[in-house]
Amino acid sequence: EIYSEKYDVIKKNIFEENKQYCDVILGKGEPYQENINIQDGDTAGGNTSRFTARSLMGVPVRVQYDVYGTLLFFSSDICSANLRAAEQEILRLMAQWMGTEIERDDYLRQLRNYTGEIENKNVDLAGARDQALELSRLKSEFLATVSHEIRTPMNAVIGMTDLLLHTELSRDQREYAKIVNDSAQLLLKLINDILDFSKIEAGKIVLENIHFDLENAIDSIVDMFAPRIREKGIELIVYIAEDVPQVVNGDPLRLQQVLMNL
Repeated sequence: EIYSEKYDVIKKNIFEENKQYCDVILGKGEPYQENINIQDGDTAGGNTSRFTARSLMGVPVRVQYDVYGTLLFFSSDICSANLRAAEQEILRLMAQWMGTEIERDDYLRQLRNYTGEIENKNVDLAGARDQALELSRLKSEFLATVSHEIRTPMNAVIGMTDLLLHTELSRDQREYAKIVNDSAQLLLKLINDILDFSKIEAGKIVLENIHFDLENAIDSIVDMFAPRIREKGIELIVYIAEDVPQVVNGDPLRLQQVLMNL
């Protein structure tokens, strides 16, 4: 739609589908170039300008994972070769930039709408703040209580397995007792970590930077999963490259958490 001040009207143009070069680019789904033949007076991609074009290149514009439109370039020269890798990358970057700007504008619009809703409802911020503080207090009390209640039996498990490891045991029994002890100690560290959630929210979490034996840290995790691995009849092999030092600096607990999740 084109607005004309001279005639104070809106001129509407409807173009035939077979003359929309956007469809070609959308069909390819990636940076594309081809030779065309547009004479003066033809329309290309909805453009009403009169010109002569011998080639085009274009790329789809995506907003998040959805195709939003196309970015087209026309030239009066005939293209003699396919798009080079650098040209394809430039087209992708331009389309990505356009998609990001469109997405940003959409987020800003949503933010303005959300802000307007808040202002229209005249939310009582002081009351909301007091409620949030009370919820935070209750959550902290709950975490402290739960972690304390769990730590008590876990300390008992660790203490009893320590005593068990100092008794006469067979090789298999000692291995099983050690796995229980290591697992219990790791679980106790994770329980203590629950209290760190309040520190994370406050932006005060600090990673440990201590010396620890990397092989022992990894073996303790593997030992925890050993019974389940044997039940499934599979084999888990841990390989540590020769150039990796045995003693490293870092946070062994966070590393073990990552390995357990993997």
